[in-house]
Amino acid sequence: MDDRPYIVVVEDEATQRDLLVTYLSRNGYRVSGVEGGPALRRLVDRELPNLIMLDVGLPGEDGFALARWLRERSGRIGIIMVTAATDTIDRVVGLETGADDYIAKPFEPRELLARVKSVLRRAMGSGGGPVGGSRVRMGSRVLDLERRVLCNPSDGSEDKLSASEFDLLKVFAENPNRPLMRDWLL
Repeated sequence: MDDRPYIVVVEDEATQRDLLVTYLSRNGYRVSGVEGGPALRRLVDRELPNLIMLDVGLPGEDGFALARWLRERSGRIGIIMVTAATDTIDRVVGLETGADDYIAKPFEPRELLARVKSVLRRAMGSGGGPVGGSRVRMGSRVLDLERRVLCNPSDGSEDKLSASEFDLLKVFAENPNRPLMRDWLL
């Protein structure tokens, strides 16, 4: 069994997809490349990846719709949106649909690799930090780190969280009673 992190690159431009697959493979990852939504859905049905690099501008179903679908399947898949669009609104929409990070083309390969490592640490649960166990009390609620939900112990209800909401709550839990600057959080 290959225990290397599994990454899927979703990119409709074959040359770009092949470059990313080759680069990530050479850096020790197990990588597959697909050209769009239907191929991604078939692949995810067979094996859940640790990270998906998702082009926003795919023909047919765009990357935003695929990110929403992926988040419905699992909160533990890391998602990095990759796009040529650099508008702030595109980044915000990408993060709100469930992406963990966003990188604009053209990008520096070393920056991409750093972002991949960062998202994989969070997605695979090796981010460390002072939060102990798999549950953290936050006022009257409990943040379940394994299931990525916010629980209300008094009535047993659970709130499903987007990737961004979960990441923010986890950061707040790891830094209790500490002011955190907006720029640092972003």
